[in-house]
Amino acid sequence: MFIRLLPSIAAGILVAAQASSETSLPLEAKQEERIVIIGNGLGERMLYFPHFETDLHRQFPNKNLVIRNLARPGYTPGFRPHPSRESQWVFPGAEDFHPEYETHLGIGHYPSPDEWLTELKADSILAFFGYNESFKGIERVDNFYNELDAWVVHTLKQKYNGQSAPNLVLFSPIAFEDLSAKMDLPDGKKENARLEAYTDAVRRVAKARRVGFVDLFNPTKRLYEREGNPQTINGFALTDEGYENLSKILIEGLYGEVKGQEMVSRETLYGVVEDKNWFWLNDYRILNGVHVYGRRYKPYGNVNYPEEIEKIRQMTELRDGKIYEVAQGGSPDKAVDDSETRSLSTIETNYTRPIEFLEVDKALDEFVMAEGYKIDLFASESEFPDLRNPVQAAFDNEGRLWVAVIPSYPHYQPGDERPNDKLLIFEDTDNDGRADRQKVFADGLHMPIGFELAPEGVYLAQQPNLVLLVDDDGDDRADRQELLLHGFDPHDTHHSISAFCADASGAIYMNEGRFLHSQVETPYGPERCTDGGAWRFDPKNWRLERFMQTDVSNPWAIAFDEYGQTFLSDASGGANWWSLPLSAKIPHGMEIPKLAQFTTHRVRPTSGTEFIYSRHFPDDAQGDFIINNTIGFLGTKHHSIVEDGAGFTGELKQDLLYSTDSNFRPVEMEFAPDGSLYIIDWHNPLIGHMQHSARDPNRDNDHGRIYRVTYPSRPLVDAPKVAEASIDQLLVNLTEHEYRTRYRTRRELRSHPSAEVIPAVKKWVGGLGKNDPKYGRHILEGLWATWGQNQVDQDLLELCLNSDEHAVRAGAVRVLRYTHYQVPNSQELFLKAAGDEHPRVRLEAVVAASWLDNDKGAEIALEGMKHPVTKWMGRAYESVLITLDDDIRALSDAGKIALNDNPAARSYLAGLLELYDKSVKEVRLPQMNLSKENLDLYKLGEEVYHRDAHCATCHGEDGKGTIPNIYPPLSNNEWVMGDDERLIKIVLKGLWGPIEVNGKKFDPSTGVPPMTGFAGMLTDDEIAGVLTFVRLNFGDKKALTRPIKPSMVARVREETKNRANFYMVDEILKEHPFPESQADATGVKQWQDYPGADGVGKGKKVVLISGDEEYRSEEALSQLGKILSQRHGFKATVLYAQHPGTPGIIDPNHGNDIPGLDSLEDADLMVIATRFRDLPNTQMKKIEDYLRAGKPVVGLRTATHAFNIADKNSKYAHWSFDYDGDKKAWKNGFGELILGTTWVSHHGWHMYESTRGILTGIHEIHNGIGEGEIWGPTDVYGVPLPLPGDSEPVVLGQVVAGMGKLHPPVGPGPYDRVPKYGREEGFHKNDPMMPIAWTKSYQIPGGKKGRVFTSTIGSSNDLTAAGTRRMIVNGIIWAAGLSVPKNGANVDLVGEFEPTMYGFQREEGYWQKKKLKVSDFDL
Repeated sequence: MFIRLLPSIAAGILVAAQASSETSLPLEAKQEERIVIIGNGLGERMLYFPHFETDLHRQFPNKNLVIRNLARPGYTPGFRPHPSRESQWVFPGAEDFHPEYETHLGIGHYPSPDEWLTELKADSILAFFGYNESFKGIERVDNFYNELDAWVVHTLKQKYNGQSAPNLVLFSPIAFEDLSAKMDLPDGKKENARLEAYTDAVRRVAKARRVGFVDLFNPTKRLYEREGNPQTINGFALTDEGYENLSKILIEGLYGEVKGQEMVSRETLYGVVEDKNWFWLNDYRILNGVHVYGRRYKPYGNVNYPEEIEKIRQMTELRDGKIYEVAQGGSPDKAVDDSETRSLSTIETNYTRPIEFLEVDKALDEFVMAEGYKIDLFASESEFPDLRNPVQAAFDNEGRLWVAVIPSYPHYQPGDERPNDKLLIFEDTDNDGRADRQKVFADGLHMPIGFELAPEGVYLAQQPNLVLLVDDDGDDRADRQELLLHGFDPHDTHHSISAFCADASGAIYMNEGRFLHSQVETPYGPERCTDGGAWRFDPKNWRLERFMQTDVSNPWAIAFDEYGQTFLSDASGGANWWSLPLSAKIPHGMEIPKLAQFTTHRVRPTSGTEFIYSRHFPDDAQGDFIINNTIGFLGTKHHSIVEDGAGFTGELKQDLLYSTDSNFRPVEMEFAPDGSLYIIDWHNPLIGHMQHSARDPNRDNDHGRIYRVTYPSRPLVDAPKVAEASIDQLLVNLTEHEYRTRYRTRRELRSHPSAEVIPAVKKWVGGLGKNDPKYGRHILEGLWATWGQNQVDQDLLELCLNSDEHAVRAGAVRVLRYTHYQVPNSQELFLKAAGDEHPRVRLEAVVAASWLDNDKGAEIALEGMKHPVTKWMGRAYESVLITLDDDIRALSDAGKIALNDNPAARSYLAGLLELYDKSVKEVRLPQMNLSKENLDLYKLGEEVYHRDAHCATCHGEDGKGTIPNIYPPLSNNEWVMGDDERLIKIVLKGLWGPIEVNGKKFDPSTGVPPMTGFAGMLTDDEIAGVLTFVRLNFGDKKALTRPIKPSMVARVREETKNRANFYMVDEILKEHPFPESQADATGVKQWQDYPGADGVGKGKKVVLISGDEEYRSEEALSQLGKILSQRHGFKATVLYAQHPGTPGIIDPNHGNDIPGLDSLEDADLMVIATRFRDLPNTQMKKIEDYLRAGKPVVGLRTATHAFNIADKNSKYAHWSFDYDGDKKAWKNGFGELILGTTWVSHHGWHMYESTRGILTGIHEIHNGIGEGEIWGPTDVYGVPLPLPGDSEPVVLGQVVAGMGKLHPPVGPGPYDRVPKYGREEGFHKNDPMMPIAWTKSYQIPGGKKGRVFTSTIGSSNDLTAAGTRRMIVNGIIWAAGLSVPKNGANVDLVGEFEPTMYGFQREEGYWQKKKLKVSDFDL
């Protein structure tokens, strides 16, 4: 069948290039041509609505076209960020077009755009650009033209198919459809004026560069006018019908005519194309890519994912074959035989603990409940096998519990059945508190980790998309899925949009975690992010905003109090944040600084929160905050919350519940209509995503439970009717105490017509009793009811804004923030709020001003600056002023600011305004995963420890001993951390005799007094408390799971009641000996001795000393030792930090022991890369003796601050990095005297900017090193200039704008300011550059002179660059007094070297769990 487009559609869409053009239209399809679609969301949605691809195969059934889609929302010709791609830029110079997007946090090896096109062997490229760029305005159209032109020039120079430049066709953006008559959307006039200008820019580039051009703007504009149905869902995102019509336009534009085959069912062909695209999408945009390409690739992802990628590509190619078969009239069966694709290797578990799943009754026995509370099972996998890995839940208006389950977690594995995650509905039809019916609302889902119920359907996460599930016939089964927003980053499946909830208007809040680079297109332009935070999406007007952009790791809950204040909980960090001061608009790549949590007790990781508003719970619990924790403490914490000026604070009240069943993982909670609390249990023994492979076979996908918590002495709530209730009844419901009743009531009200709701609301508010204590909250509910209709009532708004209650006024300003464009006098109302007497109201107004981001917003902020800036406000105001700075200065230049009555504005314009005390840093709470009982013990013990004449008197406030060598330290003390009963006996009865602590002896003969017994002075609770405090506060964090119980003390007290004297050391050790491994480490390898092969260093010995917490010196020095021994003949000894209790296990966090330093006695060279070590005197003397002999030293990275001796009276106190005592030669310690500098600063932006080495001067250390070959992902350290004495810089450190080797250097401008490091605006990091490698000499007092090579890079990651390795090895050879080879040292890696990304490991007992052995670094 031959189809010709109507002239009204076809006219003007085809612009043929000149006869001599490189890509001339119409095209001629080639056999097995490989066509790649690139560009923005218009292109990406073709994956989900593949009409164009289907029609191409129908048009050319025998050509066997290979079609792949690389388009993504937000992409421009030059800017295409990805969290596993080190550069966001597509071609050299692309950064010049988007300086505002300089910040990029990508780490990994995800292919670049050119690499993808090469992998796909692209013959033809179809490029869709212009929509996102158009929101920069017509004034930036030339910038777009130049960017597009530069990309075209770059692309035409490539030969992706290995033979020739690609055919290139540019497509204009489509027109914006006017849907404003039916929806709260732009009418498209301004949008189309911009889009027309950008269409012309695309046309001009195509003409200038002689490539193809297809105009989509004018044909789609005519299409909208002609078609009866809307062709877009929101003005710019095409519907299924819209894409079907666009397909005809595209094919006509590309090939001159549209043809189709009647013999082939279009529906069947469409289905197999859809199937192929699903597999392609799970390759190109694979979920959980952080393990595939990113920072979590090693040590597990590198095992399985290369195989999985290979397999899924084979599966995709098989589906290409199925497409050809169907297109050519073959079998319509969509099934494909994947049996011939590669197999996947079996993954071995590293989870060695026994796994036992308790039966439900036994699991209930494991719960410990707060007094008066009771827990029962509502549902489990036993009765409902679909209840597998439940992750979010919500009650609907009928009182049924909806639960999302994700047995496909962490994501689909190639070769398995397609994911079948589900959205379930549970009912308790007989009201006995147990579910007795389950329905499947939707299945075939993939990772639905967030959902929200609404009158129009269910908003659901389907990474990377937000979809709407619609039940058209009301049978509790979804009939269709509408794709709403796409571009939410799925790089980490448990960081992507999750844990949905709605505010009072029905807008949906979605949490998003660390290092994601979401880019979502909206009718108002693209929304982009670079890190963790929260989104707010309003379906009524399609507005999407980054509600919070601050330093959070993985938020997994948002809760609202009864006045609409928002509270976010960060799962990974366990922190809880009042969100208002963190919700200002902030420029791309920046984050709002935080002050403090609103809770003062922190556990982690957390998931699921609620405020208690249930009359079924005790009166004194109302308004309190509860939160789940899923590791260590497995339960629910209960906090009181009180107002604190503008903000809130609180304290731990009790443990609502916890379980000793290690599989209990509470991840979600919600109050039911009857006032009981439902808790969702993920129920899994293994949940760590960094500690275990994503494919670990012990990840359970078959269990899940739901529990119900009640308070039996109080009646359940008589839940009012919500579903199908009358408007009048619903308005009465808004006076109910239960927040969740009002939440569901608001949702039901939104299902009614506004013409009926708004008059009823106004009448209802008019009848409310003004003397009712809750009158303010009731009228706020009335305002919210009109907000939910998207028609805010002006009278109600002003009634609330004039309320006597500040919480009501603040809630009303929040409404104004989102509806100001509907309120005629919004500016007047904002200005009044900005001058309100209560700081929270002012803060609401000033934060809202940042979102106006114009001169009116500037006026509001300036008004707010006239009034006191209190505790919670300063950091928010600072962020607002960053956003509004240009508008404020424009007002100032125009003389529109009355500076006489605004001293803060005067100071700001003069650059002198201090909004808060910068010396007050963020309050970081210690993490204590303790039960409330143990936390109370800890607090009691803290008080006992500091009593006069008790523990602190001898052992010191810091546990390090008040008199060195007399009183033993408590930190890293095996007597404290060891046997519980031995420790209790010592405290009860005392101890006398010589002991050894951390390798140091304490002997009565040198004045050490006996340990006093406290049996007669302290109770059992007090002894248990002080020992719990000491273990947690001064121990190595293993104590988190080993508190001392009062019952244990009572038992030991009873057993020893007849003893009157001290325990002698020998006597107590007979009763409770140390483990053999601690008493005798013989046979355990504690350091490496690599024998020397042949080479320049043969006959010489080098000792390499590792021991830093962050930069993995144990990995770096092991590889350097291997290179020096095997490539250059040195005998290399590598030393490692270890805990005395676990010899042979490397523990970089243990700063007090590095075994093997005796090896320095006959060493010819010392390489050191330690950080803040506090070693025993016996070990320090070995280093001192070495230096006194004047032997050569090489210092790497943290060696500038190698030592930090806590005891200021120690013989080696002057070695500390910050020493400023009487020994003037040792000022700033070992670092400055030996290496040339102590720790100064992160000159580059730590973890955001990397280092490129620039050779300077002439030195043999440069031998064999080319330009740009020295690079490392660590940042440049600051050093004092000039360096001291005879220091000679040999390499300078260029600060690189990003974490990629090819990234450009940082230049002057806003990105160079780095507010978190307190830099001034004029600061330029590369002028001058800091030295990162230099030579010098050293001589300690009384010692001989020696030579030094220092480099401030040298992490294990830095050694991935051969140039960096060569610089260091050349420097070592030079320091050893040997000649550096003319072509540089051989630095070929020895054995496997897969360095870990640098960073601190602060998890309790991390290194004990990891069990990294010295022997793991064997040759």
